[in-house]
Parts: sequence; structure tokens; C-alpha cells
Amino acid sequence: MARTVAVGRHSLGVAGYNSMAELSTVQFQVRGMRCAGCVAAVERQLQGCPGVSAVSVNLVTSQATVVGQVEGDGIAWVSQLMARVEAAGFEALLGEGLAATEDRGGWVPPVLLALIAFLEHGVVLPGGMISHGILACAALVWGGSSIMGDGLRAGFRRAPNMHTLVALGAIAAFGQSVVALIYPQWGWMCYFEEPVMLLAFVRLGEYLLERAKWESATAIQSLMSLQPATARVVRHGEDGEFLEEVSLKQVRVGDRLRVYAGERIPADGVVVSGISTVDESMVTGESLPVVKEATMAVTGGTINLTGVLTVGTTAIGSQSVLSQMVALVAAAQMRKSPLQRIVDRVAGGFATAVLALSLGTLVLWLFGVGIDPWVAWRRAIAVLVIACPCALGLATPTAVAVASGWGATRGILLKGGACLAKAERLSLVVFDKTGTLTQGCPQVTDSLALISPPTFWQWLASVEAAAKHPLGRAIATYAGEQGITVVPLAAAEVIPGEGISAQVNGTLIRIGRQQWLEHLGVEVPAAVRSPIDAWSRDGKTVVVAAQELTCIGCLAIEDPLRPDAGTAIATLQRMGLAVWMLSGDHHNTATAIAERVGIPASQVLAEVRPEGKAQHISQLESQGHHVAMVGDGINDAPALAAATLGIALGSGTDVAMASADVVLVRPQLAHISSAINLCRTTYGKIRQNLVWAFVYNCLGIPLAAGLFAHQLQWELNPAIAGLAMALSSVSVVLNSLALRYQRF
Repeated sequence: MARTVAVGRHSLGVAGYNSMAELSTVQFQVRGMRCAGCVAAVERQLQGCPGVSAVSVNLVTSQATVVGQVEGDGIAWVSQLMARVEAAGFEALLGEGLAATEDRGGWVPPVLLALIAFLEHGVVLPGGMISHGILACAALVWGGSSIMGDGLRAGFRRAPNMHTLVALGAIAAFGQSVVALIYPQWGWMCYFEEPVMLLAFVRLGEYLLERAKWESATAIQSLMSLQPATARVVRHGEDGEFLEEVSLKQVRVGDRLRVYAGERIPADGVVVSGISTVDESMVTGESLPVVKEATMAVTGGTINLTGVLTVGTTAIGSQSVLSQMVALVAAAQMRKSPLQRIVDRVAGGFATAVLALSLGTLVLWLFGVGIDPWVAWRRAIAVLVIACPCALGLATPTAVAVASGWGATRGILLKGGACLAKAERLSLVVFDKTGTLTQGCPQVTDSLALISPPTFWQWLASVEAAAKHPLGRAIATYAGEQGITVVPLAAAEVIPGEGISAQVNGTLIRIGRQQWLEHLGVEVPAAVRSPIDAWSRDGKTVVVAAQELTCIGCLAIEDPLRPDAGTAIATLQRMGLAVWMLSGDHHNTATAIAERVGIPASQVLAEVRPEGKAQHISQLESQGHHVAMVGDGINDAPALAAATLGIALGSGTDVAMASADVVLVRPQLAHISSAINLCRTTYGKIRQNLVWAFVYNCLGIPLAAGLFAHQLQWELNPAIAGLAMALSSVSVVLNSLALRYQRF
């Protein structure tokens, strides 16, 4: 079930279902998160709220998703969630879509702070070091008050974050210089430029980081921007037909929309009149324009290129293809992989550990070694500011955001970070045959009637007229093209995976698999077996018909292969993946089709009943394989769920797509290898990001602590440590952004 919870002037969609109590999902923006420590703090607050069963907070998109039991209208529950977030020192906002880039002051504060730092370094001011101190104090208050205020508040709440480390470092460096100014006899050095430069570098790094994060997470906004704000609805008045321009929210199913050349199609629908070419690239990834004419479906958000179309609306709002894509991308960016959850737990306590390391550094050098106090102090400050929990926290979500955005604009929808690791382990790909390797439009190609052909086809057409199975529809369509009229049925029974039986004019007619009819006692004569064998060798599906227990003929049905089937399979095999085929057809038929697309006969699973598909996938996995299942129909849903990685064609049913890890919006088999490569490359980027983040901290912290100062005859000062900290986060995001420029 789905509900809408209203809070104040805002409305928030809440959806979920539970047979015993209502489970709902609520999503809102969280402003003020700086690092993985902030993410951990927000998640802890939300998990402590009564009724909450699951929480996911994303640092890149600034979104929090909470699942829990809701009583009443849910307003009080949502208000409680948001109150907990704000009690933790963050801002909670209701709204849809990607959170806007948070204001970090733009370029002005970093540039001015850098200028002040330059003056501190190179210009002798009137009043000497006192003037330097006053100027530094003004710079800290003006340019760094937000950082220090946020950091100190987080520290007081026992949830220190990146700003806590920077604030303590800046205050400590400034305090050291003040002490040196007041007590020159101590021999300490005045470094008023260091806290100023530290904040300048941090502010500059944050600005670059926010811009990079925004670039990595614009997939949802890009998709939403495809939908125009208004539509022209065809109305009928006393003076005839006229056009009324209305808001897209006012369009209803059944409305007729007029779309001119160069305009975006406002909603999903079917062409009523007109002919044109349509650019579907932003929705399906198909680069070539597609011709659209009467009775053909069009998708909202695609561009009408040439002619004028009148479109009958079939889906609006959340039911449209574009809205479903947006929902899938949003959900993908919120889902955390097991690896990310481990990293988040580590990063959540990172700031506290760094504070302990900084204190340990001070104690070591001051009391253990006995060096000058101001040197020990500077090294402790450098440890504070060089450590970067942001790099750890951003390693996975930025890569997932970029990958999901890249895929969405090319018709490949990834369902979260978990599928990336699954694709990395794949060793085998299993294709369903009907509707996946084939086009799903079977046609009758051959027939043999042992009775009067008109009677034969009338019986078959009557039995199959109401059939929902593709083979049944093919028989009914062929008979209709021959001018055969159907007669009413007295009773009908469908046996899944076998066939159908019905009473036609008092006669029991059975149509289905040869093995099923023989099991019932129907004898198939040699005159029928011969063409059956020949058709099977050609890869056609054979259907046998019987009157009572007497065979009355047979026919062959062929479902044309998709044009890119052979190429797609060859590409997967070159990637080192074994390719298998799963089919309910007779073994000879399935083998013939497999050989045509390059699948060895030994890798064909034939005569598989619908309920047995998941079992075969499980058997392959029990043999040590990591299996990707590619399917499209409702019968494929259990197998898609059972596989390591489920890949659903977008032309398939909602059930199949809901069970899959990857959805191909356009049923192009070439996109399968692209999807797997995208997942593998993205997972590689995540590993690179994490390795860099861990190596940076493992090397940077000892370097800042001065452990190698004697050997290197050099050490990091706090300002350079702050720059390194800022650039480490930016480098992780830029590495993820590189995915946008790769080919898969």
C-alpha cells in the first residue's frame, strides 16, 4: 500500500506493506553532514527512534531513508525522526530529489583567506606580530567561524567529525602563536599564518568537494529534467477541436496530447495520429532515432524530432517509465553494500581515534623524547588536520552515484552497491530463451493436419483464442489471418508448462507438448513424428494437437532470434564468462537455437518447467559457479532472485524487474556486457578509493606526527597537512567521476 504523510506545508510519500503492521519508508534531506562520522551520528539517532527497523544515510546525496512501523497518519513519527536529526546538530528538510549543493562560501572565502595567509607570510605589517595576530584572528572569525562552530558543537555532542579535527587544529595553532607572542622568553615560534592557511585550504577543498559531489550525484536531476512542465491537451468545444496548455500535473490517463517537432513528449502513451522520428537516447540509451506512428508506444521525456504527433496518455506520475527510472536510481544510490557498511562503521569512530592519536603524539614528543614543546604541539596539530574521514566515507557512495547516473542515461539501471560486488564474482551467464534470446513474437511457420484443415484450425483457434501464452496467441493469430472463426468453449484447463485442454462443441481437444500428450495416452503416429523431428532440428517449437486420445496433427512455431543475440554472447565469452541457455523446449529444439547463437550443446538446459528454473540456477551455484541470470518474464522472477546477479530486460514484467539486480530499459542484449563491465569497473574504483583513503591515512598520520622527520630532514606543518586532507577527499571524488568518461 502507499500513503502520503503531510508535515506542515510539505508532503512526503510514504510507502510500504506488511501483513501484520504497516511498514513505511520515509526519505528526507539532511544538511550539515561533513564526513562518515556525521553519517554514523545521524544513523545512530534515527535507529534509536521507536518503530524504526532500518536506516540508510547517504553522504553524497545528503539523503536519509528510514523504514519502520507507522501508527495513524505517520505525521508524529516523521516529526520525531526529523527532531532527532536536528537534536544531533543537523538540519532535516522534507522534499524530493537530490539535495542541493550546500553553501561553503564559494570561491571568495578561500581566495581571501589565502591572500591573508600570503600577507602573513611575506609582508611586515605595522605593529609587528601583534598586527599579524589581529589579522589572523579576524580571518579565523570571518572565514572559519562556521567550521569551528560546527566542529566544536559536534565535539560537545560526543560525535566529533572532520570539522572538529580542523577546529581544534586551528585553535591550537592560533593559541600556540598567542602564547609565543605573550611569552617570547619561552623561545616558541609565532605561526599566525598557519591556522589561517589551514582554514583557507579546508574551505577551498570543501568547495571543490561539494562541486565534485554535485557532479557525481546529478543523475536523478538529469532524469527529472527530461519531463516538460506543461502539455498541450486536445479539447473539444462547441467550435470544434482546440488545444489547452496545462500543467503536467493536470494531465490524466486518456487525455490526448499534441506534440510538435523539437518538443519533449510529456507523458507515456500511444500514438493516435501522425508520424515522426523520436530521440529516445536519454531514456533507453538508443542513439538512433526511432520512427513512431499510429498504435506505437512512446515514452515521456523523449524528444519528437520531425513531425507532429497526437499521443493518447497511458501512464502519468509515478506510473510512468521516467518516474520508475528515477525511483530505481534513487533507491540504488541509497542502498549500501556490505563493504560500505563496514567502512562506515570504521569511519564513524575515526575522528575519536585521531583525537587520541594527536594526544598521544603530544605526549610522546613532549614527555617521551623531550623535544621543544612548540614542535611537539605543531606535530600534534598536524596529526589532527591531516587525518581524513571524508575520503573513507566518500569512497563507495560517490562511485555508486556516478555509475548509476552513467547507466541511467544509457538504459542500464543498477540497484545499489551490492550488485557491483556480485558482478565482480561472475563466472557464468544463463539466458532464458523465450523473450530474451528471442524476440518474444512467435509465429506459426509449418503445420500438418490429419483431419480437415478448416476443422483442425477452428478447433485450435477456439481453444487458444483466450490463451495468454505467447504460443497460444501465435496459433490464434495465424488462424485469424486464414479467416477462421472461433466457437465458444464449454470448459478449458491450462496445465502450466505442458498445454491446454478444452471442450469444443462437445469434443475434448488437447494442445501441447508431445511428451505431455503421450503421457496422457495419445499415440503420435510415424507420419507426425517425422516432421516433428525435422522442425525440432531447425530450432522450431513443436505443438501437437489431439481429439480425445487421437492425434489430429501438429504445427511448428518459431520465435525469431534477436539480431544482436550472437554478438552479445560472443562478447560475454570473450570476457571469460561461460554462457548457458535455459528453455522449456524439447532438447533438440533448444540445442538447435543455442548452436545458432554460439552456445555449446553441453551448456543447454532444456525441457525445464517454469518452477524448475530457480532450481537449476541453484544447482549451478552449488557447483561453485557465480551465476548471472538474464530473463524477462514472470516465470523468470524466481530464477532472477536465486542467481548471484539477476538481469531483467525492460520489456519484461514488473515482477521480473523487481526481482533483478540490473534492469535494461531497452531490450538490447549488447547492454548486458556493458552492465557487467560497468559494475566491475565501478567496484574497481571503489577498491582504488578505499586503498587510497587507507594508505593516505596510514602514511599521512605518521608523517604528520614527525616519525620520519629525522630521516627526511623535513616535516609537515599544519597548513600543508590541511591542504593534504582537503585534496585527499577531492581526489577520491575525482577518481569516481572518471567513470563518466569511460566506455563499457
